Amino acid sequence: ALSDLPPLAAQKITFSAITQEADFTLRGTEIFFEGRAILDQRATNLPGVHNAENLMAAFAMGVAFGVDVARLAEAIGSYCPPAHRCE
Repeated sequence: ALSDLPPLAAQKITFSAITQEADFTLRGTEIFFEGRAILDQRATNLPGVHNAENLMAAFAMGVAFGVDVARLAEAIGSYCPPAHRCE
């Protein structure tokens, strides 16, 4: 439940699939956080720039809640999107 989550302090976490001037960035198929590679999209079931942006947003939420990016990357790597999710 949302009431079980810790309180959050306001913070700005940026992401971009276009520019390298953000906290989370995309270079080819690799997602970087603060300049270090954290996930190669080829290790996921979520290809494409639109999914990279979604992944970076999910990473940003995890970071805001204090979750380690390595744990997030592991969870994302094992995620299988449901069939027909876009229909």
